[in-house]
Amino acid sequence: MKWEELLRSTRRVSPTSLYNDPYSEGGPFHIEYDKDNKELTFTKIFNSKHLSYGNILRYETTITFLDVDPHQNIQKTKYGIFPRPDVEYNDVRVNCTCASYRFTGAYPNARVDANAKKVPRGWHNKSHRKSRNPFGAPMVCKHVIFVMNWLLRSELVTSGIRPSKI
Repeated sequence: MKWEELLRSTRRVSPTSLYNDPYSEGGPFHIEYDKDNKELTFTKIFNSKHLSYGNILRYETTITFLDVDPHQNIQKTKYGIFPRPDVEYNDVRVNCTCASYRFTGAYPNARVDANAKKVPRGWHNKSHRKSRNPFGAPMVCKHVIFVMNWLLRSELVTSGIRPSKI
């Protein structure tokens, strides 16, 4: 599934929640290229402060680009030498360990082969609250949007589209 398709079916996210969290920049970043499967995976660890409790929560966000040719736009960065995928051309698979993605996006994304990791064990809603994804549309969370925007701004991936302002 293309990035634009995932983004189109995602609920709007407040820009302040994306860029004003002082803890969102921290944590390691990892790039791995699998030549056999032609997959390039970007993984970012977030340490995000929970506003209500003051706890530091740790989320692992993964974006995997599929069918990345090993000779496609080779670049050398401080992370190593690897091909640079194109957001408009290469399909993506995403994953995040946050509750928002786990409970509203993991299963719909798995149905369209857009989930990067094993789908977590299912759960049922114990409250009468309205579902945040009632139609089961594929989606991403704010952490995935933040990582993709960072990849676009850092020019680790190429695209004709600009970073999201969702």
